[in-house]
Amino acid sequence: MFARLTLIALAFGATPALAQHHDADDATLPGTWEGTFNSDAVGTGGMKLVITKKDSWNAVVTLSRDESMTAEAMMFTVQGNELSWTLGLHDQPCKSTATREGNVIKGETSCGHGAFTFELKKVK
Repeated sequence: MFARLTLIALAFGATPALAQHHDADDATLPGTWEGTFNSDAVGTGGMKLVITKKDSWNAVVTLSRDESMTAEAMMFTVQGNELSWTLGLHDQPCKSTATREGNVIKGETSCGHGAFTFELKKVK
């Protein structure tokens, strides 16, 4: 019986190491992350990512350059240090992927009309 439960737990990724890492994400990932984005098409601007978690992960992204644009991050996913989400910008889906290393999130957002990279630091 114990062996069967262990196999079931392993199949669903419920190992103690993963559980500890998940708890660390729950405690340190939520908050406000700010920095810049850089696009060949429009240049450099400001970016803010506000991450929350209640039952599931949620985030809101604000991009600012000449004007500000805010969008809810759809399908915000956290898998270890890898983050991903989709934004609706200019009436089309834009896919974002990022990596978190400590208090820095770096990534890229790709849209049909171009792409931009970003680097954010946790501010609160």
